Amino acid sequence: MQVTTLVLNEAGDPHFRAEDQIDLGHFFEMAATREQKVRDMGAEKAAGAIPFWGSEVVKAVNIGENDDVTKAIYPMVMAAWLYDSIFCGVKDAQYRESSLEFTIWANGTVQHRRIAATTPA
Repeated sequence: MQVTTLVLNEAGDPHFRAEDQIDLGHFFEMAATREQKVRDMGAEKAAGAIPFWGSEVVKAVNIGENDDVTKAIYPMVMAAWLYDSIFCGVKDAQYRESSLEFTIWANGTVQHRRIAATTPA
């Protein structure tokens, strides 16, 4: 799956852009090990994990190396998937057939959306 991440600066202008490929087989295996913990957290806390990890991406962009940014993006995507799948009923097939776009503001606010992929992942 392709994940595009756009980080905005304090003025709301594009500051950093990354395009990553995620191996969904491994991704879903990792997600399965976290599913019960996220269920136990409840929807509100699970939703709050997405901007938490978004703020970690912002930190990585501002002070880290490119590898650090990629490592920070992965848990943000994981948090979004777990929230979407557990509390919104999104199926893994919907992720497999999509790409994801994340926009992260300087304060960690995250907007994400799934887009039908041109070629299945």
